[in-house]
Amino acid sequence: MENEVMRSHMMKFSLEDLKSFLGEDIVESLLEWNTGSEALLTKKRLVDMIMCIYGVNILKSKEFRHHILSTFQKEDILDFRVELPEKYRTCENPELIIDVVAKKNWRESQINNHVLHLLNYSEKDIFQEQSVEEVSSEKLHHMISFMNCWIINILFAREH
Repeated sequence: MENEVMRSHMMKFSLEDLKSFLGEDIVESLLEWNTGSEALLTKKRLVDMIMCIYGVNILKSKEFRHHILSTFQKEDILDFRVELPEKYRTCENPELIIDVVAKKNWRESQINNHVLHLLNYSEKDIFQEQSVEEVSSEKLHHMISFMNCWIINILFAREH
């Protein structure tokens, strides 16, 4: 799955926002291992860690969806109006549209499919039916990904 569009938009986040999305506990643990010889928490590294640990599942966070949508052009946001209730159809305020779109529950819908298309993802890849085994396997995969990211960052910090 291609993550370049989401990564490029995440690079527009503040360093503090990226740390928050990664998780303060993870950031604090990384800082404990940092030898101080190189900046460990650059935007690029934080984005890489977020994508490694959470992947596209980070989109389940309403706060994250609000942030990522805020990085798009006004026209891209106003395009959501056709999928929203009638009272928003003439709205010219992108922030209001972002608030409404980000607050929608994260499940397959026209609005969430639109979010995915902006990020160059296919809804088939994101909202496919999952069996109990697949969900358990996915959790295990995320745990292994987290451990791999953790180990890589510890080793990188020790080398520098």
